Amino acid sequence: MIIMIGTILDRVIESEMMEVLPVKTNYSSFEFENKLNETHKVQNGEFLKSSSSFSDMVMHQGLMAEKRMIQHRLVYGYYPDVIDNPNNEKHILKQLVEDYIYNDLLRKNRIKIKRPDKFFKLLKAIAYNIGIPINYRVLNNLSGLSFVTIRSYLMILKQASVIIELKPFSRVIQQELTQYTMFYFYDNGIRNALISDFSNAESRSDIDILYKNLLISERIKLNISNGNTRRYLYWRITGQRMIDFLEESDGKICAYQFKWNPKMKVVIPKPFLLRYSDCQCKFVSSNNLESFLE
Repeated sequence: MIIMIGTILDRVIESEMMEVLPVKTNYSSFEFENKLNETHKVQNGEFLKSSSSFSDMVMHQGLMAEKRMIQHRLVYGYYPDVIDNPNNEKHILKQLVEDYIYNDLLRKNRIKIKRPDKFFKLLKAIAYNIGIPINYRVLNNLSGLSFVTIRSYLMILKQASVIIELKPFSRVIQQELTQYTMFYFYDNGIRNALISDFSNAESRSDIDILYKNLLISERIKLNISNGNTRRYLYWRITGQRMIDFLEESDGKICAYQFKWNPKMKVVIPKPFLLRYSDCQCKFVSSNNLESFLE
């Protein structure tokens, strides 16, 4: 089910012109063990400051200590200032959204966005719908932006390591649904700040979504840190049967299903197993997340 924010706007195709110049960020972070102030190169050649990660924190304080913090990370994420200032996470994350995304990303980097209010409508629409297959028409309805402008804004957010886009996996099989994409955030805390929900993870109806977001973002950070090149996708077939996350490298794919509760029954859809019998399929719960993130 798609969660709507505010009043759904009538679909408006705008004749907006916008100049998008290279994105550079300038987010400062604290250091420990010479890890947290490193930069990572992304595909467009820009260098972006890295937030800390699960593997960084395991190195810093040990696996068991970090696993005890996972529910906290589901809500507040891994930005260094958040980690370094316990009990002040909400204020820091709200300031990050305002200062980093609005000021640094938009104003200081010469990105000319005609309607910043609609840019944030788009960002909030994504935040409310992480992990849900969504298309440009829905984003158009929620933000009031044209398809061309949505594509440009999404490019900015991806280049700046704010959001992650998963494309659908398909090898030209008619039943597989390929017109929808899925979005996640590079940091759970930023996502929760955008929707103004910092309630305890265990009490939330979206805990599985939070868990998926954390696993996917942390896996991508890990691969970047290790110099691994991967394509990140998801798979879905009619009837809502779905694979949460696929990694493809050198033509080989590995499939992952994510559930916070290790007691939940997890099924790999039979059509997927039949079509991609050579694919490895793994289940990652809160009990064994380190096998996916180390």
